[in-house]
Amino acid sequence: MHEEIDFGILGSMRVRLHGNLSVQWTGRRRERQLLAALLTRPGRLVPFDTVVDWVWGEREKAPQDPAATLSTHGGRVRAALRDCGLAVQLDIVDGRIRLRVDRERIDHHVFRRLVAEAKEASARGEHERAHAGLLEAIGLWADEPLAELDTEPARDWRQEVIRHDWLPANTLLVEQEVRLRRYDDALRRLDELLREHGPLRELGKKRIAVLRAAHRHGEADEYYLALHRTLREEGDHDGADDLRRFHDDHRPRNAVPARSVPAPEPPRQLPRAVSDFTGREELFAELDHLVGIGSGAPQPTVVALVGAAGFGKTAAVVQWAHRVARQFPAGAVFADLHGFAERGPAPPTEVVDTLLASLGSPAEHVAGPVRRARHLRALLADRTVLVVLDNARNSAHVRPLLPLLDRCVVLVTSRRRFSELAVEHGIRSLTVGPLSDPQAEALLAERIGARCAREPAAVAELVRMCGGMPLALGLAAERAAARANVRLADLAGQLRDRRTLLGIGTEGDGPHRSLEAVFALSFEALTVEAGRVFTLLGAHPGAEFGVEVVAALAGEDRAAARARLDELVSAHLIEQPAEIDRYRMHDLVHAYAASLAAADPERRAAMSRMFDFYLRCASNARGAVLPHTDPLPLPEPVPGSEPMTFADERRAVQWCLRERANLEAATDCAFRQRWYGIAWRLPHATAEIFGRCGYSAAAAAGLEVAREAAKADGDDLAEAASLNDLGYYLLDLGEVTAATTRFRDALAILDRCGHPLGELTVLVNVAATHHRSGDLDEAERLYRECLRKAQRLENPERVATVEHRLGGICHERGRRDDAIGHFARALRIREELGDAGGQVETLAELAAVLRAHGRRERAESSARRALALLERGENVAARARLFVIAAELREDAGELGEAAEYARRAAETARPAGQADAEAEALDALGRVEAKLGERDRAAAAWHRCAEIHHGRGRSGKAREVERRLAEIAAVETDLVLPHARDLGRTGVADPASQVPGDA
Repeated sequence: MHEEIDFGILGSMRVRLHGNLSVQWTGRRRERQLLAALLTRPGRLVPFDTVVDWVWGEREKAPQDPAATLSTHGGRVRAALRDCGLAVQLDIVDGRIRLRVDRERIDHHVFRRLVAEAKEASARGEHERAHAGLLEAIGLWADEPLAELDTEPARDWRQEVIRHDWLPANTLLVEQEVRLRRYDDALRRLDELLREHGPLRELGKKRIAVLRAAHRHGEADEYYLALHRTLREEGDHDGADDLRRFHDDHRPRNAVPARSVPAPEPPRQLPRAVSDFTGREELFAELDHLVGIGSGAPQPTVVALVGAAGFGKTAAVVQWAHRVARQFPAGAVFADLHGFAERGPAPPTEVVDTLLASLGSPAEHVAGPVRRARHLRALLADRTVLVVLDNARNSAHVRPLLPLLDRCVVLVTSRRRFSELAVEHGIRSLTVGPLSDPQAEALLAERIGARCAREPAAVAELVRMCGGMPLALGLAAERAAARANVRLADLAGQLRDRRTLLGIGTEGDGPHRSLEAVFALSFEALTVEAGRVFTLLGAHPGAEFGVEVVAALAGEDRAAARARLDELVSAHLIEQPAEIDRYRMHDLVHAYAASLAAADPERRAAMSRMFDFYLRCASNARGAVLPHTDPLPLPEPVPGSEPMTFADERRAVQWCLRERANLEAATDCAFRQRWYGIAWRLPHATAEIFGRCGYSAAAAAGLEVAREAAKADGDDLAEAASLNDLGYYLLDLGEVTAATTRFRDALAILDRCGHPLGELTVLVNVAATHHRSGDLDEAERLYRECLRKAQRLENPERVATVEHRLGGICHERGRRDDAIGHFARALRIREELGDAGGQVETLAELAAVLRAHGRRERAESSARRALALLERGENVAARARLFVIAAELREDAGELGEAAEYARRAAETARPAGQADAEAEALDALGRVEAKLGERDRAAAAWHRCAEIHHGRGRSGKAREVERRLAEIAAVETDLVLPHARDLGRTGVADPASQVPGDA
């Protein structure tokens, strides 16, 4: 994919995110549709009515106020693109909207440029260059353009693009392939176009010309007759006459009719279908589409069904083949290629003999493998047979067979991707993945029976443990059926040990019935280098990982690690979920790898490199986010581990959040394996980043492990630091009593060790505990004591923290001038330290106190400065608080629309991060602004949720205050029901639940 492309509309609407074009750049369907529509006309002012026609379908209710609706959605698009790091502008001017973006960042315009360059190269006779450029251009098409828009303007645009861009580009590519004598490629491309777009006369003429150029005159005549008959039947007599003239003009003078081979009786040689087969409806629909089932006679094609061992590829393809058998009057045949069997893969000559026997022409009737191959091709030359080639090893295993089957529908199954065949022949691959939970439950119910209905919780656990793998589900069901008197819950408890689950089936009568045996066949087919990496991945604590940690595990550079991972992806032992350097293992495959790693002598050295990698990456991220803090003390680096560095705070935070599950799992694993130094350092490296992003519970959980690890390591200062930081996050979670206990224990250790800076840090948190409990006198006294100690120790970070906290207390107590002074001093220090997140926090509170003091211009200035700093920091609580203050300032200025938008952004920021207090504050502000706008339903919805949060946090006083406002608007609503009944009936009432940010 071109690195310069930031936006994709040739398929589903995609935006560059983390270096890749992704459909997940926003979770909101309407924002994706709006941006998709605007990307069709970049830089142009588009009237609101036109945008509404493009985005809202004929069956959808159009917005009553397009300006307000598009302003809201446009703001969200703007914010989402900013979060993706994309510099675009979205303007709203006089009832029109415009997306200002470089056209060369959009895949459609890059496609057009590449095609134009290819035309010029072709005109100069540079056909190889033109061919390469056209392949590159066509490769930009991921699916139907604007796939998520199903409105009349979008459909018209889509057809225009296909007619004037897609088809001419493919036609030009066919011309280059003919010039380069790649006739098979040209024919395959034309056949695919004809399947997708119907019997278009010009494409048909191209196909005849290619067949003539390839000296396949018999096929050209047959195709001409079929297409001529179709045009006549459809009433296109002029088109049929034109085709006849074209055919006569291009027919060779001495053409000899092709000799036909008599066809034997149609074979039906498929294995029996599974009687209780479950699921795969989407896979079957895709197969129907690719083969042409339901749209006339099936068209010759090759489709690969690939996936990991145990996912039911053979069962699925046999089931589908039985379902569509009537569509193949010429018959259906099946050959097992034994790609991963102990006996070794079946050679092509053996497969040819098997197919000949299935077609009623035994191999012994024809002497020699070359003649038998020719005979097979002749038998299949004039009929479309369904051929299933099961369990192929790789592209090389299948390649010699495809020319013999070029008139057939060929389905190939394999545990490996057919990368070479995809490039050489354009074969399509479908991945057979896990069953959905409902499908897995249905499979168990079918095989176990009524016991499933009596124990739904146990069934759900079995489904979770098997991960949607049909083989695992079948083995678990077989085990349950054989133990009819055993409770399913007891069976699930037994299978929680992954080693037991991997081994079930060994007691059966087949040599390869257990999961372990099936996975072993895939493992043994790997190269030595890829097998080593697969084994070492069993030492990684999580089933998802990046290429960088794999390089550390293996002690190799990243290029080498990526090559090994590519082989594992091709073998379907791992998968790439979305990002280019991100990989994932099925849990059961990971358990199998872990069983291999447990016996590997290299395991401990690999784990040492892995732990060192995660610790140093986390430490580097902490340094990028908190450059003003003291660095974490680290042990000596481990050779072979190359940690990542981060250019700025945003990249550091993104890495920590992406790796959060692995960092937590690595902490737990290090503690269990008695790497205590790792187990207490890792949580300290990540806690503040997690906390700033709203993951206080995760920070607290890690620090609890850190406390135990530091104690086991005999490091008193590390234990005291863990207790203090744990108390801080418990306090943030509202667990005041537990936090107080941790602070007391930390002070006891620090007093024994004589560590004044540590004591100061804990005392600041003790003061915060009193502040949270409402004891402002004691909180202020302690904060002032802390300020004196911090100044004596010449520690600017603690001075800034205490000045900020004192500013908050003075504000609460009505001493606004004192508050402004404290905040100003805190801000000055944080600016000197380069603490962007701290500056946002202090500027937000300074804006709040200035607003309360009537100094609105200075308050606006502080808020603007804070908003400008948001891009440099990821402090979720400070971000949400700032948006609330910005909403209040807009409300004061009478700009209620902007005020509501800021309040919504505050709630949307706080809710996913679990910042309940911040969400309640945001919803309170949102309700107030919506009430002023006359949107009583929206106000009520916001205040209802706000009151629920206050009740849940034990703040009944605040909850009653919000409920009083709810009662007031309810009373107003009652008074207005009769006078406004006619208006409500005309305009409709919005669903209040749909107006609250974050609702599903």
